[in-house]
Amino acid sequence: MSFAKLAVLAAVAAPALAHMKMTDPKPFRYDTDSDYLAALSQPAQFPCKGYAGDGGPATGTLTAGSTFSVQLSGSAVHGGGSCQFSLSYDGGKTFGVIHQIIGNCPTENQKFDVPVPAGLPSAQGAIFAWTWFNKIGNREIYMNCAPVDVMGSSGSMELPRMFEANIPGGGGCTVPETTDVDFNNPQLTNCPSPITPDQKVTVGSGAPTTSTGTTAPTGGETTTPTGGDDPCPTESDGGEPTGTPTGTTMPTGTATPPTTGGGNAWDAAKVYVSGDSACYNSQTYTAKWWTQGETPGAGDVWGTPAGAC
Repeated sequence: MSFAKLAVLAAVAAPALAHMKMTDPKPFRYDTDSDYLAALSQPAQFPCKGYAGDGGPATGTLTAGSTFSVQLSGSAVHGGGSCQFSLSYDGGKTFGVIHQIIGNCPTENQKFDVPVPAGLPSAQGAIFAWTWFNKIGNREIYMNCAPVDVMGSSGSMELPRMFEANIPGGGGCTVPETTDVDFNNPQLTNCPSPITPDQKVTVGSGAPTTSTGTTAPTGGETTTPTGGDDPCPTESDGGEPTGTPTGTTMPTGTATPPTTGGGNAWDAAKVYVSGDSACYNSQTYTAKWWTQGETPGAGDVWGTPAGAC
């Protein structure tokens, strides 16, 4: 076979290899969809490859205040990128984020222990979603979803709304190539209505709703794009990282009771986003990014205290 023919075959095969999929919990139609490794390819596939209405028995159970095991499969990871893990209580109409990783997500055949927020409401027939925005290559969104049950409280909870971009044919938000999406401060093009961290989804008792804040949070860590912002770049070559991820993770941790500070006292059940402040042990702390249940002063998310409260 000639070198030219080999080059053509390699070019055709490369995109098919550069894909990832969730294998556990087992997604909708996993046994019948022969193209589960692929990114979403048409508007009708958002969300969940178009399978959100399938229903069926749960393939996993999340327990509030614990961790939930998620397994990915695949070897070529488009230089990594950023991932979110979300839940829908309304059949896929809205999704709320319970955990996110900025940078080096995913790596080859990666397994995650996803923190489940303490106080998360119970549900049967909820939908668990993994979304991925690749760093290198065509501007794509990967989204696999699975039916799950949730063991938790009887109330409700506010969660950050799942980030949306690179939806095929949608004519909407696009993230630039060669940079990891910072969900707290995303760099976007062609984006009339961006998803911001202050937009929330209420899950649990009553009909789930979405809310939009009036002011986007400030501060936090910002990732500056190093490549172009062409909404339709072509596939790029580049090394694929392997091993344990080193990106920034936003765990939820285990809740503990709030302390001093009156109305601004830290609340373990409350979601804080970049720029939010809370009083703990008579000291004021400011969140650097999305967090819930992480005690101020015990991790990087809160930084050092700004003063007495």
